[in-house]
Amino acid sequence: MLRYKFTGEQIRLLYPDLNTEINLTIKIDDQSYTISESGIGGFLPTVFFEKLDLEDKEHIVEVSGEKIYLDAIDIEKGAELLPYVEDGWKRYDDQNQNIQSDGLMRVTDTIYKFNNTATKSGPKNGFDKKIKFNFTGTKIRLIESFQAFYAINSTIKIDDQIYNFPQYDISDPKRYNPVFFEKLGLENKEHTVEITVSDRDDYFFVLDAIDIDADGELLPYNENVFSLIATPDDSEVVLTWDEIPDASFYVLRSTTPGGPYTTLTKGYSGTTFTDTGVEDGVTYYYVVNGSTYDSVNDEFEYYNSNEASVILEATPLE
Repeated sequence: MLRYKFTGEQIRLLYPDLNTEINLTIKIDDQSYTISESGIGGFLPTVFFEKLDLEDKEHIVEVSGEKIYLDAIDIEKGAELLPYVEDGWKRYDDQNQNIQSDGLMRVTDTIYKFNNTATKSGPKNGFDKKIKFNFTGTKIRLIESFQAFYAINSTIKIDDQIYNFPQYDISDPKRYNPVFFEKLGLENKEHTVEITVSDRDDYFFVLDAIDIDADGELLPYNENVFSLIATPDDSEVVLTWDEIPDASFYVLRSTTPGGPYTTLTKGYSGTTFTDTGVEDGVTYYYVVNGSTYDSVNDEFEYYNSNEASVILEATPLE
């Protein structure tokens, strides 16, 4: 399914130069239209659908069918073509500075892509690389808005779990699904993501955008991230975090998300800390930073937790 938004009163969809059968359903807001044509096309793109009397507002368009060939979208002058993002999700472009793509081909001025850009990888472009980033939240989608070809044996690693991408043949109509990977129900914390593309010579990989929780955040790649949990306990806050062998930690607190932070303790070696200097009705934000020392190479390795927040509720009087 191809889904997008536009503003204005008029829209046309154009078919490419292909003499083939077309069977599509086009839904504009709550109204559906069925298009069934045989052998349309020719030397130039052909208008196969138009609607010229819509209300002048923002519209949602869905184009669905077994095979979706679309050459262009015409809307009236002064109107806008907009990306469609479902409620509860937030979209990041593939060109976001927090996405590490290790020399992959980044394409601009690409029609039908979010922000007209895409990141291409795989042997068709001479690459066998990785895409890396971190994000906070409980869910993630990878988007390729039009005609994605999924690289065989390519994988996505979220934290310590590896998932395979769909193995669609180039003739399989399911390959047109713009959401080619989705993972829901993750723990609400910072996650590391690493996409590895295969070295097959007959497929390639295209990333158009990344969707995550509406209140999540896309972050630079950092594999040394560990989980921090803050729990209210009477007039105290108990912090617990993942064990890192031989690490020492700084525990930091703020009353503002993102800091600045005050150091509560440093050189701490445990994985549980109790903060007693807190007040009812105040929201506190905590982070824990850790480090280990490699005596062989004479260097430190650094680790960072997610930011955990908590508020102490006042105890009602008897």
